[in-house]
Amino acid sequence: MTKRLIIAIPLLAACIAFGQADQKAITKMFSEQTVAANRGDVNAYMASVDPSSSGYQKTKEAMTQVFTTYKLKFTAESFKVVFVKGNTAQIKTTMVTKKISGPEFRDNRLKMTTNLIKKGGKWLMSSSKIGSVEYLD
Repeated sequence: MTKRLIIAIPLLAACIAFGQADQKAITKMFSEQTVAANRGDVNAYMASVDPSSSGYQKTKEAMTQVFTTYKLKFTAESFKVVFVKGNTAQIKTTMVTKKISGPEFRDNRLKMTTNLIKKGGKWLMSSSKIGSVEYLD
């Protein structure tokens, strides 16, 4: 019994450390995407999206339109890694978006669940589902 416990403890520690590394990488990816959005940099923004996802092209077109039309301020109000399982993960976020300049726009708070996939050692967004949108005006 003691030998099994001794073997299990390092294995458990390695699993926890691996999970923490993935959580840090996911947090970094999300942070970099938010910075790219605030700069209006569509290429840097899309670097965090899985190019093989079904919504990639529509997302790129939409974000290009948004970034050329508006200057917006994106703020992460909450961010949570829900789970990491192998090469898949899920996050829940609440983002506040406020217009700095551009035509009519409704400032909002968006709650979203996003699925991620790890490819080539890099976490990428693969799909998102909007939970709610609250308009702030």
